[in-house]
Amino acid sequence: MDFVLELESEQSVREGYLTKSHLVSESMRGVLVDWLYEVQHSFDLLLDTVQMAVGLLDRFLQDATDISRDNLQLVGVTCLFIASKYEEVYPPGMCQLNQLQILESKENAIT
Repeated sequence: MDFVLELESEQSVREGYLTKSHLVSESMRGVLVDWLYEVQHSFDLLLDTVQMAVGLLDRFLQDATDISRDNLQLVGVTCLFIASKYEEVYPPGMCQLNQLQILESKENAIT
């Protein structure tokens, strides 16, 4: 148990990390998180999957301050894809996630 508490303190998300980013605001992150929950519901993913995806998103955004608004949704889907590989018995593939309209315009970024 001490190991887990130590990891949590070392790898926690810094408070106020979005104030350092000029391109992503707290409201943009909120909209993205709401959208990730909608995707979770439409694909019948576990709640743990979307919670892990949000954790991955926060950890990524605290260090990557140059994410454009156009790529923010792609980053969110990528976090959801990675989290589903950990949490889901049958994770959705990229073909299934491609049903989301945003990936059609980002096809070159994926391949």
